[in-house]
Amino acid sequence: MKKILFLFIGYCLIFQAITMIQAEKNGKIVIIVNKKSLSGKEIDTTKLKNIYFGKTKSEGSVKFIPVHSKDKELFLQFLKKFADVTENAYQSYWVKKVFAEGSVAPKVIGEGKDIIKYISENEGAIGYIWDSDLTNKEEGIEVINVDVRKSKKNKSETINENVIVAGFSLCFTMCRRRKQNV
Repeated sequence: MKKILFLFIGYCLIFQAITMIQAEKNGKIVIIVNKKSLSGKEIDTTKLKNIYFGKTKSEGSVKFIPVHSKDKELFLQFLKKFADVTENAYQSYWVKKVFAEGSVAPKVIGEGKDIIKYISENEGAIGYIWDSDLTNKEEGIEVINVDVRKSKKNKSETINENVIVAGFSLCFTMCRRRKQNV
């Protein structure tokens, strides 16, 4: 029984490590904005979420135009990290908002270079790309900082951290007991 439990915990830890590596393989997500209208600003995750949920539509004279990537992995990582929702919850929200209020959901645009081009050409545009999509030769856009300190920690990050800590603790305890019994 102990061997089965030990193997199960080991597999869980390995799966967790693979999942974390998979999420990092494409790089870091960066938020980009049109340089003419939103340049030099910092944004917290709550405000970013409100922009993408259509709750914050403008700031001063600048009307926000949020855009999504067609890259499924990037889209899912964005929702997880910055909006703290699942894809189904986000899509359900927008279906209700479009039909109940007549709102317009954020545009979905191609991948990195297409998003960069669109944002550089449209004042108020805001989007996200992999940092590897940046060449540092782009004009008309700016990468902005997202202050995650002002927002709550992502629930899944907390759960993942707790699982890892509990797993290591249990493995360590089982190894010590096994060593004592030998």
